[in-house]
Amino acid sequence: MEQFSTLSHMELLALVGLLEYVIMADNFLTDDEEAQVQHVMASIGTARYEELIDEFDAEYADEQDFRSLLESITNQESRDLIYGNIVDISNANVLMGRTSDLLEWLAKEWNIDIRVEDDDQ
Repeated sequence: MEQFSTLSHMELLALVGLLEYVIMADNFLTDDEEAQVQHVMASIGTARYEELIDEFDAEYADEQDFRSLLESITNQESRDLIYGNIVDISNANVLMGRTSDLLEWLAKEWNIDIRVEDDDQ
């Protein structure tokens, strides 16, 4: 599982759910997004990824239920890892509307310190 080996089942579910949420926001999969999904699939295994997607779709179709899942993630290192991966993926897109709102809410909920790096340094 490489970098995701420390994540619990619920943390992996949150990661995969956020991936789906961000990627499906515009109903279009870019090459960069596909590469990120392939990376996660390779890290956790294709079968495991598909099981998590199925579970997420069955249990967390409602955004409020999804937010409850995200609130249940308490390990700060896991939060940072998950959020960092989602931000990497979302940087490939311009985030709008409810996706942007969810990620802003999540950063506050998870106490994520968001810093904008200056490319000139």
